[in-house]
Amino acid sequence: MGTSPVTFHEVHGHNIVISKGGSQATRTESFNQALCFTNRPIAQNEKIVIRIAEASRNWSGSLRVGVTEHDPSSLARNLPKFMCPDLNREPGNYGKALEESHVRLKKEIVMYHRNGKVMIRDGDQVPEELITGVPTTKPLYFVFDVYGNTKSICIGPLGDGQPSIAPVTPTPKVESKAFPGITFRQAHFAPFKSEELTVTRSAAQSTNNSSSAALFAVTGSKLKPEETLVVKLEKLVKSCRINFVLTTEEPARVHACRDLGKLCDTTYSLAVESEMCKAGDELAINISTNGAVCISLNNRGWQERIHVDTDIAYHVAFDMANVSSMTAIGITTDLKPEIDRPPVKSEPFRDASLPPDCIVCLESPRSVLLEPCAHFALCELCAHALQKSERRECPVCRAQIKGVKKIYMI
Repeated sequence: MGTSPVTFHEVHGHNIVISKGGSQATRTESFNQALCFTNRPIAQNEKIVIRIAEASRNWSGSLRVGVTEHDPSSLARNLPKFMCPDLNREPGNYGKALEESHVRLKKEIVMYHRNGKVMIRDGDQVPEELITGVPTTKPLYFVFDVYGNTKSICIGPLGDGQPSIAPVTPTPKVESKAFPGITFRQAHFAPFKSEELTVTRSAAQSTNNSSSAALFAVTGSKLKPEETLVVKLEKLVKSCRINFVLTTEEPARVHACRDLGKLCDTTYSLAVESEMCKAGDELAINISTNGAVCISLNNRGWQERIHVDTDIAYHVAFDMANVSSMTAIGITTDLKPEIDRPPVKSEPFRDASLPPDCIVCLESPRSVLLEPCAHFALCELCAHALQKSERRECPVCRAQIKGVKKIYMI
């Protein structure tokens, strides 16, 4: 295992055509029946690269990836149409959809498994966990569902011909004075350069703080629930409140936007404002397990700001207005915020048997099912508002909303 070249297996979905010596899998029609597998089990820590060779805008959704304990030959007579949920329903299969930000034309994604986890690395970003709980003692084949907007993928080993990815340059380590004894993993910015802003993996520097247009320093690392990002505000033009945005958009698309309001209006991006900061302060941003976004300045207590969808990982985009220099300290799971809450006025009793609040307005109970993705996340008013909007996308999975169904709780 791990010695012969990595290609696609001869067993694959009805709509898949394998070409280029087994290194390319293309979906020829429709959006389903497009499963394909590696030709052999992939050893722990053996890295393979998937390159998006062809993409489309005609469908919703994107590439699904995972691993299976089963030899694909044993599945040839009963290959399901989809990985999620069809293949995942059967024991020994572990799959998940990639975020659409990962699946862009010509993009290359490094994949491997170790210690019961499937890991992915998007370009020069820090590796992240995609799937947990996979077997560690059984041979595992990688499996792909060339679904939705993904039409064709190429496969190859890392560092052996094409496709290939340049090695990641380590980000210099920055020590935290406000959070001593906390273990951080490296966090990095997405590199960017313009006349007004220079962003390296470790720091962001603005040279024109008088501009009325927003300039964003965007993290390449993504922030997930139970994680805290800490940055240091090295130099400020003056003491000020720091604005930042949690966004699902790729850094390049955020850099192209010069208006904070437009970014939040046209994408799944949520703006947050800090308390007053001065040069040298450390700003911590935490997403809790229930989606509460909390911030802390120099470890002096935590304040809750907004709530976000916990099924998504977020880039953090800092508005560099009045910020001359900023460095990334790191991301940690060691911090568990205790919220400093002001006295709360008594509110009418709410029956605990009612459904949870709508994830958009955070006020009305969830009451509709979105079709065809079947997410139960919105109240009726917000669902109909999304249907009338330009994007018409589910806020959970980004699938196009084609209809809504009223749900009655009894």
